[in-house]
Amino acid sequence: QKKDKLSVVDPARPDAFPIFYLNDIYKYYNECGDMYITVKEVVNEVKRAFCNIPKIEFDKTTVKDRVYFSLINCDRNEKLLKHIPHRNFYDLAIAYRVELTESSNYLVTNKVMSDIGLSENDLYMSACKNTPEILGEICCMELDDWYMNELRAAIDNNIEYKESENLEEQSDPVYVFKFQKSNEYGSGTILYSDALDKLANKLEDNLVMMFPNSDELVVASASGDNIDKFNEFVGGDRVPAEKVLSDKRYIYNRQTKMVSIDETVQNRIQHRGR
Repeated sequence: QKKDKLSVVDPARPDAFPIFYLNDIYKYYNECGDMYITVKEVVNEVKRAFCNIPKIEFDKTTVKDRVYFSLINCDRNEKLLKHIPHRNFYDLAIAYRVELTESSNYLVTNKVMSDIGLSENDLYMSACKNTPEILGEICCMELDDWYMNELRAAIDNNIEYKESENLEEQSDPVYVFKFQKSNEYGSGTILYSDALDKLANKLEDNLVMMFPNSDELVVASASGDNIDKFNEFVGGDRVPAEKVLSDKRYIYNRQTKMVSIDETVQNRIQHRGR
């Protein structure tokens, strides 16, 4: 059962923070009957929790070898962006994470970058190389194949996406781009023009692209008869607020090999939490 919770975040360490469940706080208040004492105890628990968070030591080699991309929304993360190295990508920001284990990572902060003597450009160049190595090669899947991959992953508890075959033989399909070994951060595939160019050349058309969430990039032929199917998959209020990335539509131009925001379309996609 989902529980309401309170997170207390130190902007200097945005990936390490204590979480308190509101039911537990309310229970404590019922027991003591004093709101001032309850608030004071929560503050003390926050202080203790931050003291107990282990310090993670980084060196230049580790960061350069294990850093990878993640995309976040600029407007939604305005305060966070003051504390982390990043570069703008239209309405998004490219942030950097360091893989700690297969299931954990650390968001690189300005302090970490300064302490180890790297620049934002160093992080960017390393992440360009590392992201497909850490998260897996980029997979382009027709929508039905993506559903099957998700089902197989849920049953086997093993994530390994498989690229669709004969992409050019489909009739105006919608595609999903993911990294092969990760069910997260798939939005970062938009940064790899080679993968976009491969599909654009097969379809002999520009690409229209959107993010249903921060984990997938959805792509279709810009002139194909598939916009209703495209919008149906991307739109709606089923996306958790923390997974909302962007409601913009992007165009990949196969001639210039550049991504841009589609300014000609009045976007009707509405996400919960905006």
